[in-house]
Amino acid sequence: MPKFKLSVEFETSEEAIAYLQGADFVVPATATGVPASAIIGVPIPAPDPNLTVSVDPAALTATAVAQAPTQFDARGFPHDERIHAGTKSLKKDGNWTYRRGTGQPAINQVETELRAAGMCAPAANPVPAANPVPTPVAIPVPAVPAAIVAPTPAAIPIADYAAVMTLFTNCLKDGRLQAEGLAQFNANLGISGVADLVGNDALLAQAHALLAAL
Repeated sequence: MPKFKLSVEFETSEEAIAYLQGADFVVPATATGVPASAIIGVPIPAPDPNLTVSVDPAALTATAVAQAPTQFDARGFPHDERIHAGTKSLKKDGNWTYRRGTGQPAINQVETELRAAGMCAPAANPVPAANPVPTPVAIPVPAVPAAIVAPTPAAIPIADYAAVMTLFTNCLKDGRLQAEGLAQFNANLGISGVADLVGNDALLAQAHALLAAL
């Protein structure tokens, strides 16, 4: 008949007794409080009170760095097989190619989890760009309108010598211009006689006005 050997470990003697009672072993009533080694005949080494467990932080850091993603897309996301294609190919815009059939809600959920876990490069958490300062637009200054030149009034027709002489003769005939008046007429025009009016348009105009006023 083959033989089997069973090794069982317990934290306390009470656990060992309870186990043996459940396995139909006969345990003396006086065994309560007796070391388990005395009951089952197996020496149980006492725990070493000087035993300490040390953890090397540098080793943990090295392990974490080794497991951290080393490649990110243009937005700073690492490759995640839940939403990204297994080929790890990038699109023209530098972002991961999504798995075929992956819906936008699932993409948003996974990207949110990656951000929360600090798995993204800084590019995945862009800082909002500052509001651009508007470039001042030069307001065109309206050109100063050219000075309006008043039209030159049409020259008043100047009486010719013949017309003045006709009027002069009529004034002498009807008595409007007598000897005394004639002297004053010449003095007003600054002439010695009507012969001085020939070729002088300004004097002709003045003479015509004086005679017409008689």
